[in-house]
Amino acid sequence: AARSPSGVATAATAAEAEADGGVVAAASERLNAWDLVERARKRAGEVPRGLAAVGDIADVEELREAARFLIRTSDGGDYALRGLTLGVMAPDVEAALKALDSWTEGLQLPGQVLGADDVQAVTDENKPIERSMLKEGAVYLKYMYARPPPQFSGQPPKEKAYMKHYPFEGRGVLFNPNLSDDELRMYGDFPLALFD
Repeated sequence: AARSPSGVATAATAAEAEADGGVVAAASERLNAWDLVERARKRAGEVPRGLAAVGDIADVEELREAARFLIRTSDGGDYALRGLTLGVMAPDVEAALKALDSWTEGLQLPGQVLGADDVQAVTDENKPIERSMLKEGAVYLKYMYARPPPQFSGQPPKEKAYMKHYPFEGRGVLFNPNLSDDELRMYGDFPLALFD
């Protein structure tokens, strides 16, 4: 049960926590349903939908809203957003940066300012390199976003992103929101174009 600052459980906060928990569970269920269908498609030898155009994504608005809900959870509550990691597996640098921009804009992350120019190119050993070294072939872009704790809510979030060569076939976005209930949530691969 939720507790007031004095440590006494309150009906209003307990009801809010229960309602938030139900909506978090529903959003997680919707995102997990995509995962299950996508895994079944892969086992059946079908083409993964990581490169699907936005018009070809079934239930695109429901997927967007489920992801956005997990980002917009209330400050200081049982399900407050602590951070987010996006793993973007793209056919090239341009597609990775476009996906990063569309996903961060579409998710409406509070205080988010990192853009394509802030993404550091690195080697497989995570040593900085010039972006031109990634000109050819697939890349993996990792974006990390961390909100300050509630007592420091006036401070901006911490953001970092890097990209490197990606030798694997998978394409799409891994979505990993970190909420204050400490439950592991990792979903995807979602289409790069989900928020286009």
